[in-house]
Amino acid sequence: WWDRRQRRIRLRVKSGFTRPGAFGMWKLSPLKLNRARTHVVSRVCDDLAGCAAVLAMLAELAGRRAKVRVTALFTRREEIGLEGAFEVAAEGALPRSTPVISIETSKALASAPQGAGPIARVGDRSSVFDPAVTQRLCVIAQALQKKDGFRSQRKLMDGGTCEATAYLERGYRAGGLCVALGNYHNCAPKGRIAAENIHLDDWHGLVKWMVATAREFSK
Repeated sequence: WWDRRQRRIRLRVKSGFTRPGAFGMWKLSPLKLNRARTHVVSRVCDDLAGCAAVLAMLAELAGRRAKVRVTALFTRREEIGLEGAFEVAAEGALPRSTPVISIETSKALASAPQGAGPIARVGDRSSVFDPAVTQRLCVIAQALQKKDGFRSQRKLMDGGTCEATAYLERGYRAGGLCVALGNYHNCAPKGRIAAENIHLDDWHGLVKWMVATAREFSK
């Protein structure tokens, strides 16, 4: 149970065994839709939702036989210091001329709610992203809006730090796209533990935005 006064977690082992430092997770739903079928609910959306969006983008581009130049890069140990992203950036594995777009979920804010569309992330808790990259992402969103009523947001998402910061520190031009995340890191209101969630429309919009961005940046 969660003792809010002591800020500690106490575990009672009912079967088997455990030891200090062992890996564990909350007993929450691995994946489901809410009753209204508007949200994906999972013990981990951050950042499986971002990984899924990248794969969906690649699948759609491949299905259309799109002539694009795009690299999908999955890095490790994001939650303990963006270690994978910092390693890639330090080694110069990507050409310095490559614009880097971090794909994320980010803590939902009063100014950046769920259901209002995917978000062009102006910056995170640690840095402000490349203005030219952000502006280009917003121009792409505006073109999508004129075409089919696409909804998007442009916000400073300072609930956490993402991979774009790692690349910025090594001189890359970096920006970010994300969707608003409910119950960030399984922290629900009133000190409760609950599954994370994202709005389905936001996620589908994110994939659409990413596909359009791959096409535009490849010109």
